[in-house]
Amino acid sequence: LGHTEQARDALQRSIESDPARADVHYNLGLLLDDDGDRKQALLAHRRALELDAWHGPALSAALVTQRALCEWDGLDALRKRFFAALDRGVAGLSPFALLLEDSTPAQQLVCAQAWGRQRAAHAGRRATPFDFRRADGERMRVGYVSADFYRHPTAYLIAGMIEAHDREQFQVHAYSSGPHDSSAIRKRLVEAFDAFRDVRGRAPVEIAEQIHADGIDILVDLKGYTLDAVTEVFAHQPAPIQVNYLGYPGTMGVDFIDYLIADEIVVPPDADECYTEKIVRLPGSYQVNDRQRAIAAETPSRAACGLPDHGFVFCCFNAPQKIAPEMFSIWMRILRETPGSVLWLLDANPASGLKDNLRREAVRSGIAAHRIVFSGRLRLEDYLARYRNADLFLDTLPYNAHTTASDALWAGCPVLTCPGATFASRVAGSLLHAAGVPELVTGSLDEYRSRAAAYGSNAARSELEGVRSRLDRNRQHCALFDTAAFTRHIEKAYRHMYEQFARGEAPRGFRIG
Repeated sequence: LGHTEQARDALQRSIESDPARADVHYNLGLLLDDDGDRKQALLAHRRALELDAWHGPALSAALVTQRALCEWDGLDALRKRFFAALDRGVAGLSPFALLLEDSTPAQQLVCAQAWGRQRAAHAGRRATPFDFRRADGERMRVGYVSADFYRHPTAYLIAGMIEAHDREQFQVHAYSSGPHDSSAIRKRLVEAFDAFRDVRGRAPVEIAEQIHADGIDILVDLKGYTLDAVTEVFAHQPAPIQVNYLGYPGTMGVDFIDYLIADEIVVPPDADECYTEKIVRLPGSYQVNDRQRAIAAETPSRAACGLPDHGFVFCCFNAPQKIAPEMFSIWMRILRETPGSVLWLLDANPASGLKDNLRREAVRSGIAAHRIVFSGRLRLEDYLARYRNADLFLDTLPYNAHTTASDALWAGCPVLTCPGATFASRVAGSLLHAAGVPELVTGSLDEYRSRAAAYGSNAARSELEGVRSRLDRNRQHCALFDTAAFTRHIEKAYRHMYEQFARGEAPRGFRIG
């Protein structure tokens, strides 16, 4: 906290001495956002854009922050400027920000390539490249790199897989560039890996040298271009095979990442040309899950959740930046068509004004403010138990529920989705197929709306109850939650990658049957 205050004071002094520097306002915005003050962060980013209308990082940050606040006045003009900047080749546009927009895989590729070149240039290159040798008969060494080995969705997804890796064939290493929160999931991961290295604060080249010294054969990036990414480590190419997996739903657009782990749904075969990585398609879903996630035995009362005693409960516990105005408009139409129903959302930052913004939008659509219900964050087992009070999870487009969707399905709550053309917009469809309930994947937003309204009224209530029953029956044996089978599949993929490398062949995409 002291360092944050010092940094803020330093930036404020810099602004006082030279108020026309866009970079300083942008950096102040980042600091304010990290401190949880998104309203002030947005003002700082807007000030940066007043000084430099084509400041790529500020444009990206303003777009994501405005979405996170669900402050939609002026949003359309901002996103038009973002796409104009992309067409103009403006530097510093965030690929992650583009995932939240109605964009094409081709546009995401262009943005990722520009961002990747920038990150690689920042990393520099070692004077001599790493060389790679492995003695015959040695176990394959797989390294997982992430800043999320703590109380974070990625950690909860991968824990069972790390424990299930075949130790006769694999050594599994962790390189943690993020915080140590002393949580139970952190402790579980530290114990699960064969080696767990805390590399937080170390220079990328030092981390790369450590990875190479550890003899890693396959290095897996669990971050991609999400928050606290360590792309520069991968730019040094410390392992002979480097893989983009799980954390970032899209291409990284760089030549130093060889493979992307996906499935037939998130990356259809006709989309391969929009990925610089070679596509590895796993059976079922690409997303690993941990079947040890506990659900609290006690279900909170509807009153404790702020819900009415009666009425159909639609929910969406996605991060607010995924709620596009167009989707919210569809949700309001669904509420109009299902009298007495409510929409239950997440408000993780009560000071942000999110609640007021969305209720105001609801009233503009003719929906009473009290029909939009909010709840805060809970510990994982209580959060999962809370789903018992929800009837149907309404997915978002163009950025689907990912971990949140598998959470809902694990807790027995059906998820209704409408896939788009991009990886991020097709994840829920992948999860629903792997969970054995593909009928919850709709073919258009019109069908999405009409199906939701039918489920929320008496027209299709019995059909929805049948889906819930099937989810409950499937939970222990469907592909989505079969951690052991998933681990065998990804291990088979790792072996195939290495066999191609050992034969001196260039990476090629393949399927695991």
